[in-house]
Amino acid sequence: MNLLVPTPEGWLRCRQRTIADTVVAKVLKPKKRDLEQLVGRLLYFYAGRAAHIKDRNHIDRRAMIRLLNHDTMRTLGLNPEAVRRIYQGSHLFLGNDPHYWLQRAEYEIQMDHLDLARNHLAAARGCQGGEQDYFIRTAESTVRLRSARRDPASLPLRQDALKALNDLDDVVRKHRGLARNAFVVLIKEGVEWLQECHGDLTPREYRDALDLIDDDIALGQECIADINQFQAAVHSTAVIRTRLRATAPGIPL
Repeated sequence: MNLLVPTPEGWLRCRQRTIADTVVAKVLKPKKRDLEQLVGRLLYFYAGRAAHIKDRNHIDRRAMIRLLNHDTMRTLGLNPEAVRRIYQGSHLFLGNDPHYWLQRAEYEIQMDHLDLARNHLAAARGCQGGEQDYFIRTAESTVRLRSARRDPASLPLRQDALKALNDLDDVVRKHRGLARNAFVVLIKEGVEWLQECHGDLTPREYRDALDLIDDDIALGQECIADINQFQAAVHSTAVIRTRLRATAPGIPL
């Protein structure tokens, strides 16, 4: 069946993704040190080949992007220090690539290490094209909303969270169906922040935040209604949003 194919460099390449995934899950995952070295070397190899390639459909660029992906790193089951070593190992090639810093930030967000995520996002913003990248803006908004939830009484964090909601609103209205993750973040992180911190908002801030979220849910139903993650975010927050709406304070005339 030619499932294993020799390469000119003397390696064996697996033609079936299922078999490759099984090898990783059954053979390599229990050997954490070996897995770290393998993934680190693969990323270093593809970073060296593809760091300069702008075509996202190039085979080497696609392999590099997949290896960088924060979900890939998380599913490997390695501890955070090992993942950071893997990422750092390719810094030589990717230090000026905003996508590299974004994936590092997203991984730290998943691990709830918000200070590290904030540092990586600052580096991503400093790269060419990073300032207006809507994926970076979305990740920054996640950090702001989660940070505000940790300290509801902080006025600076509260103002930062309100700015995050407005940034997400700007992203989804400009990019619509391309900004799927921004819709999900706005709904899930926005509602969770509002549930935790609404008591410290002014009546106008409270109602404006609710209205913004509901308006962007309506926009999402127009342009990404078929996206499962969007609908899951809408349904999982429905009860909370109804409760928040029912208890929203009135605005004095």
